[in-house]
Amino acid sequence: MWQLVRNIFHLDMENMHGMRFCVTAYSAIDNYTSPGRFFAANELKAMLCFVVTNYDVQLEDGSKERPLNLYSGANVRPNNFAKVMFRRRSA
Repeated sequence: MWQLVRNIFHLDMENMHGMRFCVTAYSAIDNYTSPGRFFAANELKAMLCFVVTNYDVQLEDGSKERPLNLYSGANVRPNNFAKVMFRRRSA
């Protein structure tokens, strides 16, 4: 998957030191966080890259706007009732 990303964006591997991704900050509250969170974050990024490069994605109603957030007291969350359609891109 990394080769696919490198080829799509024409990344120079010698200068990649400035392109590291920061996933989570160290928390004084949680001293024993799992080191697997970095692996999980990289896997999610690889899956997202695969979806973006191989599928056309749009909302079910064809809207170009992001669905409105849902509010519950002081909490704000994305609309989990929005329908998203995926279509495999043709070669």
